[in-house]
Amino acid sequence: MLAEGHDPFKEIMGAFKPIRPGKALCIINSFIPTPLIKILEQHKALSYTEQPGDKEFYSYFLKLAPSSVSKPLTT
Repeated sequence: MLAEGHDPFKEIMGAFKPIRPGKALCIINSFIPTPLIKILEQHKALSYTEQPGDKEFYSYFLKLAPSSVSKPLTT
């Protein structure tokens, strides 16, 4: 979508909304989508990004249940 000049934000949010708690959405991109990560974390998602190739990033967004702890987890 980005290569075609389209902003995928609405499509991503639309794809994330129906995801059930405990399930995840994966976004594949050529960069780490930091603004998207911050927004989805505000919408009760935990995020994780991995880089399987030189110019490829997989960002996973795990949807939390509404009653989940709202503070960050510690290890």
